[in-house]
Amino acid sequence: MSDSQISLRNFDTFGDVAAEDDAVLDYFLSTKAVGSIEDSSVFMALGRKGTGKTALVRYFTEGEAKHQSSKPLNLRGYPWKVHAVRMDHGASEIEAYVSSWRYLIAVELASLVLAHPDSYRSLHSKTLAQFLKDNYGASHQT
Repeated sequence: MSDSQISLRNFDTFGDVAAEDDAVLDYFLSTKAVGSIEDSSVFMALGRKGTGKTALVRYFTEGEAKHQSSKPLNLRGYPWKVHAVRMDHGASEIEAYVSSWRYLIAVELASLVLAHPDSYRSLHSKTLAQFLKDNYGASHQT
């Protein structure tokens, strides 16, 4: 083997098991996906485990490209009591889970809209703020 070839034996690690535990921003590589998100031609990144979703989220919420219009989502702080009230009890468990994600995304988008400086101009901003206040006790989630 020549010096220009890389041997797997020389690697100490391939990173942590989950990107959440890894220093992904230390070696983040900007790709076409980053540009597509930055120029708003892509709205949401979806993919299987290990495809770089967490790295993108961390880049846009913690890294040099930090945006006020970016927010990481997970179900750890999900309002399960609200979910139980709104849940379609005839739906399967998987359908309920998908509905929970859709609901969470919609609520967080509403929160981001209200956080925008021009949101007061929207005819619907008062309705959004009232919905969040009625269901979560505040018109803007942090």
